[in-house]
Amino acid sequence: MDEQFEFSPSPCWTCRRKRLKCDGRLPTCFKCKTHGRECLGYSANKPLVWTGPASRGKMATLNSRKRETEPADRRQQSTSLVPLVAKTLTDPIFQDLSPRSKQYLSYYVHRQFLVMIPDNPALAHSILAISAIHQAQEIKCISNNNNLSKAITFNESSPDYMNVANDRNNDVRSSTQYTDALVHSSSCITALRNALDNAPDAFGALIASVLLLIWVDMLDSGTTVWKHHIDGLRVLVSLQRSARVRNANSRVRATSILQTWFEETFSILSLFGSAFSPNLSKLLDIFPPAELVEILGRTESHSWTGCPADLLSTLRFFSAFSPDNPQNDLPRIFTQLQQFHTIEWAKKSPLPESIPTRRSLGEAWKGAIEIYGRRVVGGIHPEFQEVSSDLVGTTLFHLMQIDYNDTHFKGTIWPAFVVGAEVQTPQQRQVILEVFQHLDETLHMSTIHLAVAQLRRIWTRETPYPPGSSWVHDIWERGDGLLIV
Repeated sequence: MDEQFEFSPSPCWTCRRKRLKCDGRLPTCFKCKTHGRECLGYSANKPLVWTGPASRGKMATLNSRKRETEPADRRQQSTSLVPLVAKTLTDPIFQDLSPRSKQYLSYYVHRQFLVMIPDNPALAHSILAISAIHQAQEIKCISNNNNLSKAITFNESSPDYMNVANDRNNDVRSSTQYTDALVHSSSCITALRNALDNAPDAFGALIASVLLLIWVDMLDSGTTVWKHHIDGLRVLVSLQRSARVRNANSRVRATSILQTWFEETFSILSLFGSAFSPNLSKLLDIFPPAELVEILGRTESHSWTGCPADLLSTLRFFSAFSPDNPQNDLPRIFTQLQQFHTIEWAKKSPLPESIPTRRSLGEAWKGAIEIYGRRVVGGIHPEFQEVSSDLVGTTLFHLMQIDYNDTHFKGTIWPAFVVGAEVQTPQQRQVILEVFQHLDETLHMSTIHLAVAQLRRIWTRETPYPPGSSWVHDIWERGDGLLIV
């Protein structure tokens, strides 16, 4: 007698992420099973799979292909996340959690963070907070998937630019999930204070907790809360580095990979945070200059931004620019930036079919960083102030070459914002708005709405900027602070 199967009318989330045709078999699709992949199921809410920085950029596709070539026993390890979560939920720290909170914890899948949860209530609450706010944004997106497209329709006469962010946030905040996220964020902060008061000897769980709080803020409001978290993160990373120097035992060495990832992630968040909040530029002073260059170089393989390592170092130079220090290297910096070979960089991709897209991504970053650099230093060095229409047009052209469904598209937020601040015609501005609309449909981050709000304000400005000033300086002076990454 033939075995009878039940089927889902919609594809599983694993096949959706990989853009594969799903057979819909319940409880898990046969395609995932035969390829040794973890099937994320068919739930109405998209599961949050926190895979770290390699979920974007060139490593995302490489890691996916690498997993498919791994031995079956290695691939099978992913299925152990289910009992890992179940075992974690039996820890005494979670016995008072409500069923909904336990669902949040099961929704969040990250092996390295989950194993640190026992005896670390701060990390537990941060995971619950990120899971809850992610679900809140998912529900909002499903219920009104045209929200951003309505909000960002270019209206040159609209002065109330902040409504772009506020309208959506008000809707999200009415949800049960948002309330849960707020409660667990507060509980996380309390637990962090208690942990620090007790002189911890291991900082990994605390650093992970603060990292998640930063992402909670980017998903929720993206305003100024992340600044306080990232400053706390600087302290924790510094303490962890000191502890690593003092202790050379096997336990420290065993966790060095995760510690390295923490330093890289902190560096990226600090770098892009300081781009529009110059008072944060000293965050990275905890690293010696040579070591910082090395860290930024490593992030190219792990970072979700998709920015070439050499260009990250150039961005760091501009973001830390100070008129109080002599800048004799400016001609060399701009020449080096303009001579960066994006084609050669793209050819280093392990996936030949991605070379054209990677070249366009590299060009978008290259153009955006030159635009940013010129706007930053132009007030002190007028010879570098001009931003030509050719530079804007070329950068915008390469940005448009990246398909919205391509993995690399997630790395276009910062370049899109910078070149968007320079475009002049309604047609160009509509292109930028469409880019952000698709980014919002993919990422559901409130910082995207704040970026659009800033662009609308820049576009509707009636008076020119004072001599030596620009839209970058205006953002600095307003103190809005944008963590666009």
